[in-house]
Amino acid sequence: MSSSFLVDKLQSLVSDWRNNNYANTLPETRNILEHITRIGFLHRPQLEALETYIYLKEVVGNRPTVEIIKGLFTDEKELLQGIGVSKEEAFDLLGNKEAIEALLTEKFGESLDYANQVYALTMGSGKTILMAAFMIYDFVLSYYHPKDRRFGKNALVFAPDKTIIESLKEIKSFDYSKIVPKEYLNVLLGLKYHYLEDTKSALAPIGNYNVIVTNSQKIILKTKKEATRSLLSDLQELEKREVENKRLAAIRNLESLLIFVDEAHHSYGKSLEGSLKKTRQTINYIHGNKPLVGVLNLTGTPYVNNRMIPDVVFHFGLKQGIEQGILKQVRFYEYSNVKSEEFIEDVVEKFWSEYGENKLEDKLPKIAFYAANIEEIQSDLRPKLEKILANRSISLGKVLEYHTEAEESRDEFNDLDKPESKKQFILLVGKGTEGWNCRSLTSTALYRKPRSSIFVLQSSTRCLRSIGDNSTKASVFVSNENYKILDKELKKNFQTSI
Repeated sequence: MSSSFLVDKLQSLVSDWRNNNYANTLPETRNILEHITRIGFLHRPQLEALETYIYLKEVVGNRPTVEIIKGLFTDEKELLQGIGVSKEEAFDLLGNKEAIEALLTEKFGESLDYANQVYALTMGSGKTILMAAFMIYDFVLSYYHPKDRRFGKNALVFAPDKTIIESLKEIKSFDYSKIVPKEYLNVLLGLKYHYLEDTKSALAPIGNYNVIVTNSQKIILKTKKEATRSLLSDLQELEKREVENKRLAAIRNLESLLIFVDEAHHSYGKSLEGSLKKTRQTINYIHGNKPLVGVLNLTGTPYVNNRMIPDVVFHFGLKQGIEQGILKQVRFYEYSNVKSEEFIEDVVEKFWSEYGENKLEDKLPKIAFYAANIEEIQSDLRPKLEKILANRSISLGKVLEYHTEAEESRDEFNDLDKPESKKQFILLVGKGTEGWNCRSLTSTALYRKPRSSIFVLQSSTRCLRSIGDNSTKASVFVSNENYKILDKELKKNFQTSI
């Protein structure tokens, strides 16, 4: 049996629990769930993910994954059969607790002594809003039940990079009345937000109900390095280390901490190396001082190397998102040569005739061109694009270039999904992939040869987020080579194909 059996089993249990009017839950929880259903703001998969989270917390008892699995069966024999062990092998294992534990570790990963769950929802299905819903549910419940250790009073969000930190600011601006009834909103008035966007940002959380959002590198547990090459670099390293140590110490002292790991597929795989391994070490280090309430991992894909991540408890896939109208329908265009003026001409022709200046939710439609390097944009792609636009009498002011040497464009890039933005042709290098949320992006074009398979997947599918009544189709322009890679990556990461 595949490791998805836990997802399937929980889906069935949560469905029965829902039909039984959310039995064995606290009154505040039922009020929140009834309010969410009545308001209808959350997509169905968001609500089902939240229900799964609440079920595992209040009904199952906020237990580690392996303990959840054990609790699904009455004895060793049923457990072994349930996880797909043959009758012959099960007979040999019965009574051998060490061997059974080793088998569970092999199938479901290293056993932890805190709840560690993975919620896999395809990009564009609202993981940031779901994260906010998890948090405020915990905060409300911990306020009314302060001694119940199942509920968090503080939250730490690990983001893999600055782009995702920017998108996570939605947590602060979100209208909480769409999740909780008005009688609980006063609990959330005292929330304190800390966005650690650079190495110099101090962190001084006061009391409870702090939400800390950081690139994991900003607080990661450091080990002693070899001697640095100069006194100056040594002093700079010490100064940086002091800030990081103060941040980590402050976080370790927070009570009832929930940790969220955004884009969590980064921290799973056959081998955990470098910063990925250190993120796990940092989480365990924090847990060592004051027990964590739990770790919630959110990701767009439950698969790493064609295998489902062991701790996945909920999964909503890319294909489901398109079929259920949560993501845009999409068409793909293949080209034998994308590094040419003819390619750009055809892309502009199709984009302008399909979308033009027809606004979506009062926002202009946009296309992102992904180039291999800055030199390519400035000496090749942009001049060709501007020539084509000029020939069509399309304003060159609609072009935005954003990369590490064009940081002055950052604010305009962050404001692309606002009605006042006049930009429609976005030229990118090293930007606009994972975590970029721009619903008015209707098209993507890869003006480059493939170097990274995951880049092809992340960049080409950025335009799938729904907008308006979701009647607008997305368009993806790729080379024959990138088309094959995209198809392969969709199979590997989403168990679907073009």
